[in-house]
Amino acid sequence: MTTEETPKIRVTGAGAVTSLGFDLTSTAAAIDAGIDCFSETAFVHSNGQPIIGAAVPSDDSFDFRAGPERAGALLAMAIEEAIINADVELSLVDEVQLFCILPEFNPDDALLPFAIRRLKEIGIDLEDRTQFAVGGAVAMGRILHGVHRWISGNKKRVAVIAAFDSWLNVAMINEGLRQERFLTGERSDGMIPGEAASAIVLESSSGRLPIGPWLEVSGIGMEDESVSLRTDRPGTGVGLGKAIRKAIGDANIDASEMHLRLANVTGEEYFFTESAYAWTRVLRKVLPETYRYQIIDSSIGTVGSAFGPLCLGYALASCQSAKENQNVLFQISSAGPHRCAIVGKVVVTETGAA
Repeated sequence: MTTEETPKIRVTGAGAVTSLGFDLTSTAAAIDAGIDCFSETAFVHSNGQPIIGAAVPSDDSFDFRAGPERAGALLAMAIEEAIINADVELSLVDEVQLFCILPEFNPDDALLPFAIRRLKEIGIDLEDRTQFAVGGAVAMGRILHGVHRWISGNKKRVAVIAAFDSWLNVAMINEGLRQERFLTGERSDGMIPGEAASAIVLESSSGRLPIGPWLEVSGIGMEDESVSLRTDRPGTGVGLGKAIRKAIGDANIDASEMHLRLANVTGEEYFFTESAYAWTRVLRKVLPETYRYQIIDSSIGTVGSAFGPLCLGYALASCQSAKENQNVLFQISSAGPHRCAIVGKVVVTETGAA
């Protein structure tokens, strides 16, 4: 993705609103502790059982019955937290751009005007500074490529990548029922529908030195699988493995040097199998004793496009107490053929910083 002459990009701030909490700190702490907030929803499976879900809890600051207004409020909360955590003064930078990742299914951008309006009320003006990206969580790699090209030309540019997605609405519940994807008493390998808003702030490594830890994006790989969830054939992990190798090669490190691996593996056997096969195709040496493989979905359910910014933000929050810099691999799959892998380094000490 980069050369020695080209600055890299840093995640300097992140925010999230999930079923586990209204900020990234509480969400990350709950995930690390193995906590979840799964509960029965008002939606019912065809067998009469309530569908288990992971909904963002109610809050009196806005009306949860309003569709796009509710979603916009959640997105605005995540963006505000990310900007505050980055400690960046947007009025002092040359340009700011918001990249909004739309859901893989039903890519509706109706929520954004509500988010922009709420942000403007607290002094964050992102109106007319927005681009959309389709494809769900797996679009994260493509967006990071674009952000890198945009930021590398001007170290005083700031990018915000954000997303809101929810499986807990009538359209998505019907889609999941049609595909028989949900966890039930008769289907032990189904997924739990969730919802979340997430955001990250990115800056150039040639710019200011962040006050706290940051996550440096050092490698990106994108490939396609020959099969997908809809083909009813088991995943091989070939495409995902190629994406991982490409990202690791860009970062100029070995798979055995990873401290943390994050994957949007749902409760479905297809994605578990694919992830295992892909990692087996890549790993050839012993991993560090501190290595962790974290499946975020096991705490917050399946959150679609929101997983992209959330996984980078979680890594930044989860690794802050580490005594040394942490190499992180993010692997992202979709219900279709597209796969993405991202390699980053959480820099917690100045030693080894870019």
